[in-house]
Amino acid sequence: MKKLKIPNLPGVYKFISKDKKVIYIGKSKNLKKRISNWLSSKKEEDKKGNLMKSLIKEIEFTVTNNENSALILESEEIKIYKPKFNVLLKDDKSYPYIKIVEDSYPYLKFSRASRDNGEYIGPFSDSKSVKKTISFLEKNFGIRPCRYDLEKQKIKSCIYYQMKQCPAPCEKKIDKNAYKNIVKSAIKFINGEKNNIFEILELQMKKSSKLKNYELAAQYRDKIISLKSIIKSKKDTAKTNINTDLVSLVSKDSETIFSITKIRNGKFFNPLIYKIKNLIFENRENVLLKAMEQHYLKNKIPKKIIIPFKREKDDLFEQSTFFSKTKIRPPFFKWEKTKMNESYKNILIKKNNENPVEKKALKELEKKLNLGYNPERIEGFDISNLMGENAVGSQVCYKNGKYEKKLTRNYKIKSVKNIDDPKMIAEIISRRCKKIIKGEIQPDLILVDGGITQLKAAKKILEKCFLNIPVISIAKKFEKIYSGETLKEVKIKKNSPGHNLLIRIRNDAHRVALSHHKKIRKKNIFN
Repeated sequence: MKKLKIPNLPGVYKFISKDKKVIYIGKSKNLKKRISNWLSSKKEEDKKGNLMKSLIKEIEFTVTNNENSALILESEEIKIYKPKFNVLLKDDKSYPYIKIVEDSYPYLKFSRASRDNGEYIGPFSDSKSVKKTISFLEKNFGIRPCRYDLEKQKIKSCIYYQMKQCPAPCEKKIDKNAYKNIVKSAIKFINGEKNNIFEILELQMKKSSKLKNYELAAQYRDKIISLKSIIKSKKDTAKTNINTDLVSLVSKDSETIFSITKIRNGKFFNPLIYKIKNLIFENRENVLLKAMEQHYLKNKIPKKIIIPFKREKDDLFEQSTFFSKTKIRPPFFKWEKTKMNESYKNILIKKNNENPVEKKALKELEKKLNLGYNPERIEGFDISNLMGENAVGSQVCYKNGKYEKKLTRNYKIKSVKNIDDPKMIAEIISRRCKKIIKGEIQPDLILVDGGITQLKAAKKILEKCFLNIPVISIAKKFEKIYSGETLKEVKIKKNSPGHNLLIRIRNDAHRVALSHHKKIRKKNIFN
């Protein structure tokens, strides 16, 4: 290993193995001290450190302005490289958010896409709760339900204005600043922040009345009455008005699940559930800290977080500046302990209800393909053409062993004109990689239909895009499985749960590609 001059500055470091794979990514407010500690530790009980040190061939590091910048860079690089020694937080699904669409008169939108620089409320545990929340905010605060560009399009007021649920910004019956203040108050209200919503509404009511806009003044009056009745009738199940997150960590059957229950305005939200991957000799304190860091990088940190165990003096949470403004403690009050216990039970029930056949299939693939984790999201790719004409590609997705129809994607081959299956596979994999780089959820495993040549083409694209996603192929003849890592056949018993799952994915990818090809060919014949 080359000797490096490592600075006493914050940053991110990478440990690289002999085969040029990134095996661990870490952050520190003092790179020199942290890396030295890793390499000099000789504790016999430090199994993770000793195993990792034996694999390190190179060390790379990047200096950042501060520890928080290092945390963001660490998170991004972990997503790209998926190092085998890092704790990886993986959600069961892409959780939905409410997006506040910036406009002269902003409006609310349901969103599952990766978060950009816009303002968001969430995440929520299911899409129904998001749609109900949007409806509640529109109805009770007077946020427009339409999606028109009111600066360019001339729109007349609709039935929502007649129902006194919208102040008709389309006809400029409310000025922009007053409307934006209402949107801000709605966001604060749903986030549980202390706000002067009633003062704002009363002020707008008086202004409208002075301007003799009695209809609008009456709308504000009705909204004040409605919101006060909602607050009065709502039963606070949590005896706190402080924004709090209750965190659970459950390990069973070699799986670890991390869940967060949000408490806002004294009301419990449905829990967000994540599975944690790559737990190699990690203690629970480090696992919890890493999981929390990854979650709160994308979401607002509350004033208080309740964790499932007692804290030690000068623990990892104390050392992290990321949670410096948050009170982190174990459950103390009776209702906190009850909710923590309830969260634990719900996670166990969820695990017990998982389909045992699908679970066996994923476990088998984890073992046979030497993944180190369950491939919960598998994407299958295939192409279809007739003598090189009307060539198309397909992408199907299986989550936890089940086909997700809404995640099916079709591609029209653009760069390949002749019969060349490997190049066609390379094109659709390349286009998928670009979407992953832009922020779409990446799969745990990619399956391409074909032999070694198609597999090599897919692997080359993944390496070119610096995406560490395992890839395999399945040849039509004898249904042989080939590994992208070794380029050799993987011995998986035929008709076993794992083998049957891969066959189903391949067949669905083939079916989708063939169906799309027939549609395009038919369209071209009649045009």
